[in-house]
Amino acid sequence: MHRREPGTMPNNDPKHNHIYTAFFCEENIWQLGSALATKPGLLDDAKTLVFCNKSDAIALFNQSLAEPGGYVVWDYHVVLRARIDGQDKIFDFDSRAPFPCPAHSYFVLTFRHQQSLPAAYRTLVREIPLDAYLQRFSSDRSHMQQHISRDQFPNYPPIIAPPEQLPIWLPDYRNPDKPLDDGSRVLDVATYM
Repeated sequence: MHRREPGTMPNNDPKHNHIYTAFFCEENIWQLGSALATKPGLLDDAKTLVFCNKSDAIALFNQSLAEPGGYVVWDYHVVLRARIDGQDKIFDFDSRAPFPCPAHSYFVLTFRHQQSLPAAYRTLVREIPLDAYLQRFSSDRSHMQQHISRDQFPNYPPIIAPPEQLPIWLPDYRNPDKPLDDGSRVLDVATYM
């Protein structure tokens, strides 16, 4: 067994070592953040990134469900950004990019054609401090109830923050016009490129 120094993580950490449920990126990232937060110093300044826009239609390239060279249009998507060994990395369970991927490479691979897309598909990013996301994220999973079968839902209870943590619900994170009191901010995805 190899000893890991605080603040380090192998770049080849396979996705299958983490809790994952298709169509629940927001919960996958919550679970990943919770697991990685136990490693001292690893997630200093880590952020949850919620990709969204007013149209609920964002185009992402290099996603597993896209044809090679093509894109998918999702209503939102959630990833984790963390600084590991002095490098910004992105963890995206649904991407063909490495896991984790250097942040600049990830944004070029995933959002390279933003300016050529119709405005309705251009992406904004809600950047949330990971600790706030872990404490306050809440979802009753209602957004998926008419879209997939019950056996495709996560096999653990919904993630709902206790009332004293002032829960923030998934629709609020996805709404780029909604001001939140969790230290988050909304930026154009071009800010990251």
